[in-house]
Amino acid sequence: MIDSLCHLSAADKDVSSALDFLKRDARASGISRIFLCNIPGRQFKDAEGFPNEAIAGSSSFDKSLFSFFPGVNPADPTAKKKIEDLSPIASGIKLHPRMHGYSVESVQCHDAVKIAGRLGLPVILCSFMDGINLKLGNSPEAYGRLADKNPDTKILLAHACGHNILEAMMIAKSCPNIYLDLSFTLLYYRACRRVMEDIAYAVASMSGKRILWGTDHPDRPYAETVKLSMDEFDKMGLSAEIRRKILFDNPLEFCPASATNCQ
Repeated sequence: MIDSLCHLSAADKDVSSALDFLKRDARASGISRIFLCNIPGRQFKDAEGFPNEAIAGSSSFDKSLFSFFPGVNPADPTAKKKIEDLSPIASGIKLHPRMHGYSVESVQCHDAVKIAGRLGLPVILCSFMDGINLKLGNSPEAYGRLADKNPDTKILLAHACGHNILEAMMIAKSCPNIYLDLSFTLLYYRACRRVMEDIAYAVASMSGKRILWGTDHPDRPYAETVKLSMDEFDKMGLSAEIRRKILFDNPLEFCPASATNCQ
């Protein structure tokens, strides 16, 4: 299985220890590859994230397990240069408009997505429809317009726009460079039957294509996330073929560089 959206715990002050704990828990849960997304600097609840370079330069960074997606804030005047400088160590780029408070249709965001595509780096964009993203106007339609203007960049909508997953599905169907990630949304809405039915419908309607799964660790303990996620897939009655697409084939299609040492 490939975990297509995962973070280190900012509560751990030592990057090597955080990497070692994540590696242990992931391997124990049968994970063969992790798209490790980093958000440096100040985070929610005032946690302080690790510098991108500290993660990639750690002796505990296992290239056979981790594909690195360093975080960049497009509002930073040096963002474009940072993406270029990070490209040798990155498998892709992580953008978090919800945390950094910008519209995905801003010039700065477009520039960051465009330069990533030019460098052959796929982009993971937080698209969870909480109050912040809703107020920013970061709707499925906005992500679609971003994708249309940057057709050479593969874009993964992290959390598949939450409760707006059907709108995200329709946008993905019209934008071949958009992929949907089920992390967080799959478990956050377990008690909301309508949303869970919408998730199942989106997976079936797309025949499992361009849909990925991730843990969004450290949202909850790693093994618990894997188990609960597989339980939800069981309830949906997903076939072995669809599961294979979501858990393995689609992540490798989104980020071909991750195929190295991945079984």
